[in-house]
Amino acid sequence: QFYVDEFKKIKYGIVIDGIHIQPWLYYHINVFVTSYPITVINMITKEEETINKIGTPPLRDNEYWVIQDNYPLAKKKGEMLFLAATRRAAKTTMLASHIDWCSTIGKLNILCAGGATKDLDQIESNFKITALNKNSAFRVHNITDTWDKKVELGLKRTSGKNIISSRLHIINLNKGGDKS
Repeated sequence: QFYVDEFKKIKYGIVIDGIHIQPWLYYHINVFVTSYPITVINMITKEEETINKIGTPPLRDNEYWVIQDNYPLAKKKGEMLFLAATRRAAKTTMLASHIDWCSTIGKLNILCAGGATKDLDQIESNFKITALNKNSAFRVHNITDTWDKKVELGLKRTSGKNIISSRLHIINLNKGGDKS
């Protein structure tokens, strides 16, 4: 019953103290897993150093502002939410989270378009980290893993007839741009 209730929160959101927490934000702070930097004290040198931790990322104002405030507003208006040319906003992390959330709630076709191979590679890396490390109750498996074209997610049957839950279409808008 716990996982059924969690899935409902992931799909519909939850109201806490009169505030509706958007479904994607609930997913991002409770299910999504990624690599993120943390500062620790080196026990030998006693100096601060940054290491990467794999886990559920801490909630920052950037994610709250984008996921809680602006994403639902753009969706309600039928507009596109566009984030670009900003550092420290965790764009690729949020995109991986969004793609993973969409596949978890069963969206059949998901489009990921990017203008830089480096960003698409980072989204792929983040997506694979969460796929391998999140709670297995919410895991959606890769049937095909062709990140330069299309990823099919779902269940692979021994009979050969797969159960597709989502198709992730990847478009590199700069394909060939480095060579031309």
